[in-house]
Amino acid sequence: MARPTLLDLTQRILSAMDSDAVNAISDTVEAEQVADIIRETYLDIVDEYDLQAAHKMFSLLASGTPTRPSHMPMPEGCHAV
Repeated sequence: MARPTLLDLTQRILSAMDSDAVNAISDTVEAEQVADIIRETYLDIVDEYDLQAAHKMFSLLASGTPTRPSHMPMPEGCHAV
């Protein structure tokens, strides 16, 4: 499933509030207010859970064991791949 855009989320919230339908966030003041709240909430979540830090690139190193050539240990500080 594709990620909803800011406009999609704004339209869904406005629909749930029985507000006017919009085709752009700038169509109504209410749509702009809803979009601002969505943006603030997103940034709060990113700050709270440090999500940007979770997307760092790292290299896997071969184990060097001939009996397990495809096994690679997890780098220090990495909890999931």
